[in-house]
Amino acid sequence: MNRNDEYINILSQLEDTPVKLDYTCDRALARYKEHKRRRIKQTFLVPLLVLVLICAVFTVLVNISPVFASAVDALPFIGKLAELVSYTPLPFP
Repeated sequence: MNRNDEYINILSQLEDTPVKLDYTCDRALARYKEHKRRRIKQTFLVPLLVLVLICAVFTVLVNISPVFASAVDALPFIGKLAELVSYTPLPFP
């Protein structure tokens, strides 16, 4: 067999697509969509959860610790916020 026949044989083998490569683009697109969904979750949901947890801890600290509440009361904006979240039971008539 000469080199030209071997070259033609190799070219004919390359024309046939292997079975594993048939759905490569579909799998890559599905992986990209999953990565995009995960990136959106990390970009927006995690900071939102951290913000909610900070607000919850601030509310609990203002209502449980009088030292923390009085220290925060001296700050301009946070003092108003502490007044807003502090729990004061209503007196019974």
